[in-house]
Amino acid sequence: MVWGAIKEDSSRILIRCPHRMDSVGYEDVLKKGLLPIYEAHNIFQNDSASCHTSGFICSFMEKKGICLLSDWSSQSQI
Repeated sequence: MVWGAIKEDSSRILIRCPHRMDSVGYEDVLKKGLLPIYEAHNIFQNDSASCHTSGFICSFMEKKGICLLSDWSSQSQI
């Protein structure tokens, strides 16, 4: 499994994820992948997977000032 991001300028990044993802593993992925490319005007999109919505990750996102798109389903088909 990989985590990926595409920015409005078309820049992209992929990070290999641990086999079983938990909140601590997801935080590590975000530190490696998101934080180096995140800018204050960006909006980050997660789905509602449990490791994305845990209190641990919500606290991490808040501390880092990450603006999060809300109301995105975990099974989105867009």
